[in-house]
Amino acid sequence: MSMNATTPHNNETSDNKPNELFPFSDHDYQYIKELIREYTGIHLDHTKRFLVQTRLSKRLKLLGLKSFHEYRIILESDNDLELEHLANAITTNTTSFFRHDHHFTFLNTVFKEYETKKEFKELKIWSAGCSSGEEPYTIAWIAYNTFSPENLEKIKILATDIDSETLRIAEKGVYHREVLSQISESKLRDIFLRGKGENTGYFKVKPEVRSLVDFRKINLIEKWPVKGPFDIIFCRNVCIYFHKDTQRVLMERLADMQEKGGYLFIGQSENLFATCNFYKTLEPAIYQKIY
Repeated sequence: MSMNATTPHNNETSDNKPNELFPFSDHDYQYIKELIREYTGIHLDHTKRFLVQTRLSKRLKLLGLKSFHEYRIILESDNDLELEHLANAITTNTTSFFRHDHHFTFLNTVFKEYETKKEFKELKIWSAGCSSGEEPYTIAWIAYNTFSPENLEKIKILATDIDSETLRIAEKGVYHREVLSQISESKLRDIFLRGKGENTGYFKVKPEVRSLVDFRKINLIEKWPVKGPFDIIFCRNVCIYFHKDTQRVLMERLADMQEKGGYLFIGQSENLFATCNFYKTLEPAIYQKIY
């Protein structure tokens, strides 16, 4: 989960130019900061002010509003749907297939150990903050190419995000060639169906890979409607947008969702805080629970 700018506007006339902005006071920004932190746990500092202004200017124009004051009236009316749109605007995503490739090389080794050495009833994997689906589909592709048909039925991949718009993209599993520029032709053939005619340039995740992933909307700072334990958790580049107190709580809750032997993958710049006592480091940003 990360930041991604959109086209700004302003409210001077009805035919605003794309690069114009709505006036955005310090009071407006403070209100949005507090609302976003309360709803998503994301901490916005002063460096994100202009970014928030550009994103929300686009939303205001779409709603036909003339000012942030009018937008605040909508938000203060206990409008859950608009609060969701606000969160979507702030928590848009940057991700890619096979991002931090050494994580997936390691995951491949773990899968092979399960396939060749272990008798298991179920292998539960959670991709938390899955964005538009690239991470869980990478996990699913590796699983599909590792496990026997019998064991593949035991693989359960849960992919969650707070952003309902990117989840819709993820569920469709359709990506433009530009998004897949770093994937080799052989992997493209393995993972995707190539679009033809009016769909030329687009690639759709193969049904056998898509069927391994269950997408659900989950806000990580609220109660989780999921049951553990999870054998493997990916929660990469999610904590970095939270205040440190929220980060600690999230890592503790993730640790509670794993038993001894479970694997945890986090972002390269993130840390385990107090939960480090429960894990040992295997590789950079890869941990195994020991207690």
